[in-house]
Amino acid sequence: MTEVNYKSPSSPTFFPNKNSFFNTFTFFLSYLSIMRIYNFNNPKNNKIPSITRLLGLFLMLLHTVLPSTANLIFHQIEIGSDCMKAMCLADSGCIQKGCSRDVFDRLGCGYFRMNIWQFKQCYEPGRQIGEDSESAWIRCSEDYECASKCIVQVASRFRLKCYGKSDCETIARLHDGGANGCRTGDTLPYWVTVKSFCPDC
Repeated sequence: MTEVNYKSPSSPTFFPNKNSFFNTFTFFLSYLSIMRIYNFNNPKNNKIPSITRLLGLFLMLLHTVLPSTANLIFHQIEIGSDCMKAMCLADSGCIQKGCSRDVFDRLGCGYFRMNIWQFKQCYEPGRQIGEDSESAWIRCSEDYECASKCIVQVASRFRLKCYGKSDCETIARLHDGGANGCRTGDTLPYWVTVKSFCPDC
């Protein structure tokens, strides 16, 4: 791998769930619309059946809870887990600074050699208003927590393509090879390297 020097300022980052409130609010408006349609079609009956109300409230509650747990697909994989540490070692020797190109000629930086496309797929956590994506990407990649969460979130989007694989193998191969990482043999060498640092993963 070709090492590339890349300097950037470091500052704390956060990983907010930006969509939960918006999704819940949108669903609530949809629920109200359904109730209005019901009243319009039943002008002589202004009372909404109890079962309809209960069903609507249940769906709204379910919709509120699901977005907050959507990124917890890999319940056994935590930020400080042996799996993530093994990936960190496989990617960079777990060194914070620096960038390098992988076998696919993608430039990755930081602890996990995260590339900018991965950063954009996890909705650019920590990016500030008016800040360019590249600066925010470098900062996140050099923040272990930010980069870890980003990698796990991206993997959770494509986890169904890794049916039958362990959580750690799923994250590792999707991290290395993208959406189809579990469907190509090109990611096996990386997974073998991760396993060498964590045989039980």
